[in-house]
Amino acid sequence: MAVACWGRRRNVRPGQSLPGHYQSSCPIAHSFGRSGEDKTPAKISTSIEEIIKLLDAKASPPVIKAFIQNALMAYNPTAAELITLKEHGAEADILVALLQRALN
Repeated sequence: MAVACWGRRRNVRPGQSLPGHYQSSCPIAHSFGRSGEDKTPAKISTSIEEIIKLLDAKASPPVIKAFIQNALMAYNPTAAELITLKEHGAEADILVALLQRALN
């Protein structure tokens, strides 16, 4: 993929970082190819934010599953929210519990 900005052109592979002078002088470079960034989507529902707090606090999976099953919140996670939960350390059984709760 080629990135051109202010008359400069640079070939970049997906996931490859751009050199600093591209990032500082090119407005589109600020959102392209930088690694190590927080991958949290801009919009996350309040119910999913609560689960992320539990994951970040290293709550055990049975505690998080009980929270999902007993909380008085609606769950309808998007794919981006499920990916974010996985990135925060959610195991498959937690994601399954969340999806099953969404069906009820």
